[in-house]
Amino acid sequence: MANQSSAKVTIVAYKVGPEVQHYIDANAGFDYDILSSEGDGYKVQKDGDTWTFAGCATGRWSYAANVRGYFGAEGAWLNSDNGPKYRELMDALERTHGSVTLDWSDCDPAMDWIHTARASVEVDEDGHASFSGVEVIELWDYNLLNLLEAFDYTLTEAILMHAGEDNAEFLWNLWNSVNQTAPASSEAVDDNADRCDPFL
Repeated sequence: MANQSSAKVTIVAYKVGPEVQHYIDANAGFDYDILSSEGDGYKVQKDGDTWTFAGCATGRWSYAANVRGYFGAEGAWLNSDNGPKYRELMDALERTHGSVTLDWSDCDPAMDWIHTARASVEVDEDGHASFSGVEVIELWDYNLLNLLEAFDYTLTEAILMHAGEDNAEFLWNLWNSVNQTAPASSEAVDDNADRCDPFL
């Protein structure tokens, strides 16, 4: 079984917001998704022709693999029924001269890495929708301080992500022993905010 990564994702769709939303929803429910539909699902902000989608996703080894599978390689890597849905999105991009840009933070504790990355699909000079490939912007070791940096988490969110709820109390006590400015551990652990609210 592949390792699973945890990604915080923002997708900006220009002129193709409805088509991107349909593509996200059509591929929801798979182990490795574009944006997760679990829990509160993803959020959408609409500003004219620009729709911004934000939420979480589970990567297969890394979220970059999902992006390549859904937006490159004819959209056929993750889901054998995905070809027509992929083609609908590409046709809409070519018709409207729109674009899709994905930015994400991703991590895999088992493999000890965190990274931020970006990819896009835009219309080239010949009028064809073209996938940019994945650009890794920054790569870090997996630790608490890097989670704070890469995911823009609060300290509470980073501790819960790093340690899990069962071990958060211990990590809070350790943090407090080094940093006297941190809030009380019980207060922090009870403050189990939505760890995947990208619009915060």
